[in-house]
Amino acid sequence: MKALEAYNLKKTYRQSNQIVEAVKNVSLSIFPGEVLAFLGPNGAGKTTSIKMMAGLIQPDAGSIRIAGSDPHRNPAALQKMGAVLEGNRNVYWRLTPEENLEYFGVLKGLSHREARKSGIALLERFGLLH
Repeated sequence: MKALEAYNLKKTYRQSNQIVEAVKNVSLSIFPGEVLAFLGPNGAGKTTSIKMMAGLIQPDAGSIRIAGSDPHRNPAALQKMGAVLEGNRNVYWRLTPEENLEYFGVLKGLSHREARKSGIALLERFGLLH
């Protein structure tokens, strides 16, 4: 099963009596374990596309599925989403990688103990514990 599917996403905004097409027919599929990076110039629709896929804004057209469920109709589908990172600072610079992972794990609903254990396991898995 695909982890994320987006088909023909479209989003427009009104700006000073003009219609601006922020996203035009974006389609993609991501399978479990894959990582996707959106690259492009400012104003290309990257953030708007990601916000639609993350259930934060409603697309004007198109469809989204997270593990087969529409996050706009079934918000529980968003629990299957791990992390969405923007090009800005996405971690707290004064915290260690382990502390950052624990912090975000707790935000996701893990206990402090579970988040710490999971963070260490991830750092070990990717050879970053040192």
